[in-house]
Amino acid sequence: MDWNTLTIPEETVTGDETANVGLPIEVTVETYPVIESDARSEGQIPRPVPKDSFDHVSSATLLPFSYLSFLMAPNLGRLQPADIAYLESKKSLHIPAGLFLEVLLSHYFLYTHPCLPIINEAEFWKMFRQDGYTEPSFSLLVLQAMLFVASSYIPIRVAKQLGEQSVLEIRNTYYRRAKLLYDFGIEEDPIRLSQACILLSFQSCKTDHLSNTTWLALAIQHARRANAHLYYRYTQARQTELKRLWWSVLIRDRIIAIGMRRPIQVLPFHFDPYSREPLQLKDLEAEIDVSEVYNKETKVMLCKILTSLCNLVTALTMLITTIYPPSGIEDLDTDIGMKLLQADDIKSRLRYWESNHMVHLSFSQNHHSSVRFYSQLTTLYYDSARLALFHYISLWHNAQGRCHSYHARLEQSQKENRPDLLGAITSINEKVKRFIVDGTATHLPISAVAYTITPQILLNISLRLTGSNIDRRRHERFLNFYTELTRLFHLRYDVSHVKNWIEQILQVFEVVVLHCDPSSATSIDRSCSSSVDQTIVSTPQGRTTGKSFSEFLDHQPTLYLQLLTIMDHSMSTGNEILSLPGPQKLLPSFDEFVVFPTPIMQPLLPLSPPQPARPMARSVAMSNGGGVDGCETVKKRGSPHTYDSTLATTTSPGAIPFPDTIAFPERASYEPNTRTSTGNTLMDLIDYANADTPANVVGGLSLDTNLEMDNLWMNLAFLGE
Repeated sequence: MDWNTLTIPEETVTGDETANVGLPIEVTVETYPVIESDARSEGQIPRPVPKDSFDHVSSATLLPFSYLSFLMAPNLGRLQPADIAYLESKKSLHIPAGLFLEVLLSHYFLYTHPCLPIINEAEFWKMFRQDGYTEPSFSLLVLQAMLFVASSYIPIRVAKQLGEQSVLEIRNTYYRRAKLLYDFGIEEDPIRLSQACILLSFQSCKTDHLSNTTWLALAIQHARRANAHLYYRYTQARQTELKRLWWSVLIRDRIIAIGMRRPIQVLPFHFDPYSREPLQLKDLEAEIDVSEVYNKETKVMLCKILTSLCNLVTALTMLITTIYPPSGIEDLDTDIGMKLLQADDIKSRLRYWESNHMVHLSFSQNHHSSVRFYSQLTTLYYDSARLALFHYISLWHNAQGRCHSYHARLEQSQKENRPDLLGAITSINEKVKRFIVDGTATHLPISAVAYTITPQILLNISLRLTGSNIDRRRHERFLNFYTELTRLFHLRYDVSHVKNWIEQILQVFEVVVLHCDPSSATSIDRSCSSSVDQTIVSTPQGRTTGKSFSEFLDHQPTLYLQLLTIMDHSMSTGNEILSLPGPQKLLPSFDEFVVFPTPIMQPLLPLSPPQPARPMARSVAMSNGGGVDGCETVKKRGSPHTYDSTLATTTSPGAIPFPDTIAFPERASYEPNTRTSTGNTLMDLIDYANADTPANVVGGLSLDTNLEMDNLWMNLAFLGE
């Protein structure tokens, strides 16, 4: 098969949006019978669905939660009548009716449950069908959180028929309903609270980029109250439930940490995953024969992938604690030899996982599409970890090499580790291509957004550097897949800030490299003035006739690391505008900036189509005491914006003390007309490049040398971001 000749399948609908591409299971309001025909052949949804199901119950119909006798809201009776009326008005005490509810739940078990098994699927369906279940008890809060996650995967046609402009609006609606239930404290069981918080950690929006970490912190505290981290001390039945919960916490913790460049919250001295057995097939065997969304063969393969993922998050523990330390600051006086030994140990752990735990699938085997999807998604996490390790090693060489053999050592490090870099990037590019071609991109969780940012930046840089028409067409073909992936993300998740981040990084690259004046003494990279004229030449149209991305790494490794460090810092801290952090302890004083001598000559091509206009919702960051996307905030016990410190101090026999929260650097404020010594944004620097500013002064700060600037940039990765 010639991958370069493949086209992106697309189904066009009216309006500015397009529907899911190539879904293996297309479930819409009008075409629910496809569940019986198309999906049944793949082992999904074996139950027949009548064609006239929606003739009786509209998908927009809501019913009181008491309509399902097994749903419980234990503390609802303790609320004031006005509070109950408020929850009623916001539809938090209502659930979708009939087949629409069933399909949402099926989507949850299809696309969330396989790698996050916090719910026992066998018990859930038995309870949902009222099939001899004698203990009707399931948390309304958890159900609303399940609907929130599942709503991300519904087709766009369903959203339009529900009167919404996009899947994102439906997703935000279900998030608000679940969040209000949590804010009002209608649930008291710590296990149910932890389950709900894990699911709500899938929330992210442009007003609060740290909400996923905040919800995860709450999930950890509730799980700890239930002694989930001590699951191995309980009898078998209780142990299985707590083990599912705790390993789901670990999975979310590691996935968020690697993707968002943040420290993990469950440290090895809290719980050492190497000393405990991960989730195994035996822990999930009750679901295998009774699943309503997958047949037995598919379910067994998905359980194997889940075990593989658990082993991966175990292998990632040392990598994350090394690259993004909990203290937030790395001791730069540490001998580089020790750091490289640590890096070698991490690399060996990752390779061991690849050799012994990665699920290898052959294209000749007739595997279910979901098996391939989750296998590729797990590999995406692995390749992203390899990429992070390469950057860490290079940054240490750079930071330690400032006093001796600076560029020679860095370039040697780049060359030695380049196979890992290029191999990881190539693998991620292929995974993105497969998600689009297979039509499974719409099933990707929101965490996948962060994992595709760096490869997308590097591919854009490669496109701008190459002078070969063949290479240019190859890069453009891959970028088409990333563009389609970005478009699909925009339809389901509030990730417009990601597009802004990437465009700002590429703007800086174009200013510094594509239009860099070789004779200027104020280049961002000390090697720029001597190498740009040899490797990169700008044409009048802004096109480059340079050689390759590899030569860019050879001649300008510092600039490469600087750009990615800016990106990592902003993702970690949640700053929508890419910024330079202010002076930190153990870092050189921030007394130098860079003057970019030439403005950008060509506008950047948009990374995704413009979003359809919709009414501006009231949005207040959760951490500032507000809701998200129009959610009126009611401060109650345990809300993310009113964190209850008593959760962190709750102890039980044998419990391991946890820190209250993980502290992150404060978000840098952005005032375009204000420049102080505490930090400058990239846009400030570009503004100064366009202004008539003396070449040796920026914002009143002298530019005598570039050495301290280089040192600062190279040390940013050790702030814990």
